[in-house]
Amino acid sequence: MNLAASRPARLLAIAFLLLGIVSQVILAFVNKVSTWYVYQSYFVDEEGLRHRAARALSNALWPDILLDLVTIGLFTAATAVMAWILP
Repeated sequence: MNLAASRPARLLAIAFLLLGIVSQVILAFVNKVSTWYVYQSYFVDEEGLRHRAARALSNALWPDILLDLVTIGLFTAATAVMAWILP
């Protein structure tokens, strides 16, 4: 049996794809929540820690870039595994 066509290699490719998708879902959720807290901060008198943290996260670009690079890496790894499996 060819090792490349084995079930673990296929599962590894699927795991890389799913992890890439999950990282983007997490990023979208964090961005949505932080934007909501920034929006809410306009209607409250005192800004709490959540509002300050959300404003800092909304202004930061590095979380988006970091998770996008992780996703690109995971999708590239999944593509490489699939290219290894398929002759």
